[in-house]
Amino acid sequence: MKEEKIIKEITQIATRLQHMHYDINEVKMIVKEQNGRVRKNETAIARINGIGSIFIIIFSGLLSYFKLK
Repeated sequence: MKEEKIIKEITQIATRLQHMHYDINEVKMIVKEQNGRVRKNETAIARINGIGSIFIIIFSGLLSYFKLK
């Protein structure tokens, strides 16, 4: 009687662990996809910031040039 109950409990625990393992692997895949997207966005933002800083330098140089004249 007790042995059957123990075996039943162990089987339930093993089933839960298998489901947890599947869910964790699924979450890992989702996180990897999100990290790829975030990396692409960060690269795009860095490019935009670089281009913007170049324009600011050129614009401020032109302003100072015309102001001195």
